[in-house]
Amino acid sequence: MEPTHDQIAELAYQIYLYEGCPEGRSQEHWLMAEARCWEALRDPSLALAEPTPPTTRKRRSTSRGIASSRRRTAAVA
Repeated sequence: MEPTHDQIAELAYQIYLYEGCPEGRSQEHWLMAEARCWEALRDPSLALAEPTPPTTRKRRSTSRGIASSRRRTAAVA
């Protein structure tokens, strides 16, 4: 048995998303996904879990940012 095109494509897409959607690396992502699919077939303990996306930090709003936007609005009015 070998990995299907759809399995490789889905994993390559997950890798692409995980890495922040970089351009120009589709072949690299495909080859990484293909290798991981083959490894999972050889060793079933290596389940093809989708990579979890990195956590993003929430931006803190600052009072300075709010005040400056209010000033710009007041100047326009």
